[in-house]
Amino acid sequence: MPGLPALDFLDALAAKGRTAEVSLGGDTVSVPRARLGLHLQLLVLLEDGSPEAAFDYVALASGREPQPDELAPSFAALRKLNEPLTHPPIMRLASKGPPLPPALRYRGRGIAAIVDELASAYGWTAAYILGELGPEEAWCYLQEVQVARHDDRRFLYGLSTVGRDKRGKQKGFPPLPWLKISAAPQETRRRSAKPIPSRFMPTGNIMRFERRAS
Repeated sequence: MPGLPALDFLDALAAKGRTAEVSLGGDTVSVPRARLGLHLQLLVLLEDGSPEAAFDYVALASGREPQPDELAPSFAALRKLNEPLTHPPIMRLASKGPPLPPALRYRGRGIAAIVDELASAYGWTAAYILGELGPEEAWCYLQEVQVARHDDRRFLYGLSTVGRDKRGKQKGFPPLPWLKISAAPQETRRRSAKPIPSRFMPTGNIMRFERRAS
């Protein structure tokens, strides 16, 4: 998802309160932004791209089935409501990992791994993580959990003999791989400075007052 900004925890919290009003079954319905579990299910539906997937998307996001004339506007509104605010480095790295053994290639394992990570760190239930956390909010917590764990491991590594070479010098501890990934699109290359026109340059003797003060 190129072009999305970096993580912003305050924006993530504000996004949890967003809603969209859509017409479903002849009624105007206020639909809240999807929480983590529903958000990930909706992303899977978007990968299909078929009209049936659009129907399923609206029904899943709102809990109500749209009429044929309601499908297009409600799908557009709900898709805009639930579009990702960011694509954090930790999630981009997860999609680039090495091939996994068959036993670990089951559908939805990424969601299960996120739940396991947050539940182990905070003691939350799966129902709370999937049903109460916003997606971007969860990414923030997930990154903080991994940073804290990495800092603990680096500290223990520094105390151990494994963390030192034969001369007793401290060896570097490898950083988290996703910290090397840019959190936002790379900025445009800085232009080289243009020379200042001579008419703007000072003339005469330049006095350096800081030298006199010393």
